[in-house]
Amino acid sequence: MRSINFETGIKEFAINGDESRVVRINTTDLGLVERAENVYKNFDKIFAPFKGEKATAEMFSKADKKLREMLNEVFGSDVSTPLFGSVNVLSPVGEQTLFQSAVGALMEIVKEEMGSAANEMLSKANAKAVTLKDLENERTEKYTAPKVTDKSTADSLDLSVLSTDAKRRLLEQLLS
Repeated sequence: MRSINFETGIKEFAINGDESRVVRINTTDLGLVERAENVYKNFDKIFAPFKGEKATAEMFSKADKKLREMLNEVFGSDVSTPLFGSVNVLSPVGEQTLFQSAVGALMEIVKEEMGSAANEMLSKANAKAVTLKDLENERTEKYTAPKVTDKSTADSLDLSVLSTDAKRRLLEQLLS
């Protein structure tokens, strides 16, 4: 089978330096922001069962499953398995949940990469604009600027040695 090869923007990130746990994401995917906003709208639904009731293992399990699905939806691939393994995403780590910690780290990478990509695109666009402007100036000068010859070169040309036919051909070349 033949392979189609092209730049996809997908980058690999090892989780906490562990190369057996790798997340593959397109950090410059412009649809990522919209998908994240759509997912964020459903956060209240996930935590609604926790309000006014005593939390149960089943509630944590359902929330874990839903949060993993949402995160995978945002990034368009299974990022939850390498990020969390079998640990419930609502497990506390420091002063936040594992989910909050991981999403915060992912979003920092996305912001950094999107900023770098945007700057690179602007630099390339500016370079092309300068190149096109230089090319346009070169074309304009080629047809409008008077031809300046080095005086020493002009002095060294002796046209008297040319035959009438050679002078005519030279004149035709100069005029064309």
